Amino acid sequence: MGLDSIELVVEHERYFNISIPDKEAGQIFTVQNFVDCIAKHLHIVSNEKTLQTTAYLAIINHLQALNKISSDININDNIAQHINNPKDRFFLKLANNITIKTPKIATSNNTEAGVIYEFKKLINWTPTYIWEDLTVAEYIDATCAINYEQLIKLENIKTKHEIYIVVMGITAKFMGIDVFE
Repeated sequence: MGLDSIELVVEHERYFNISIPDKEAGQIFTVQNFVDCIAKHLHIVSNEKTLQTTAYLAIINHLQALNKISSDININDNIAQHINNPKDRFFLKLANNITIKTPKIATSNNTEAGVIYEFKKLINWTPTYIWEDLTVAEYIDATCAINYEQLIKLENIKTKHEIYIVVMGITAKFMGIDVFE
C-alpha cells in the first residue's frame, strides 16, 4: 500500500471516527472494499437507498419545474434519454435551485478544437465517463457524493449506500479526481 493509499485510509478513519487495522486496510482496493470495511466497523447492514430516492425526487421535481424533463423518467434510465444537451445552462439553474454542486459533464460528441481537446485529455480535465452512458441513479449518486458534507451527517448514517456516497466524495476530493472515476 502506497503512502497516498495510507493517507486515504486515514482520511476515512477520521471522517467516520473509526480505526481500521493495518491488515484490514491492506485489503482495501476499491470503493466497495472501503464501504464494506467501514460498514462493518459501524455495524451497518442496511442497503436501502433512501438518500438516492430523496435526491432523485428533489432533482426530478426541479428539472420538471424548469421544463427540462417529462414526468416518466425512471432512476434506471440513461440520463441522456431525458436530457439531450447536458451543457445547457439549466444545470447552473438546477444547482442554484437545489443549492448543491452538480457533476462535470462530458459527452461523446466533443466539438472542441483538436489541440485544446487533446491538451485537456493530457492533463485529465476531461472526465473519463460519457454522459450518454450514465444512468439517472449514477448521476444522482455523483451529485450526492460531490455534496456529501452538506447532505450526510455522520451521526445520521444508517445505510451502506450513505457510506458509499461519503467514501466516493472523500476519495474524489482527496485524490483530486472526478467522482465518476
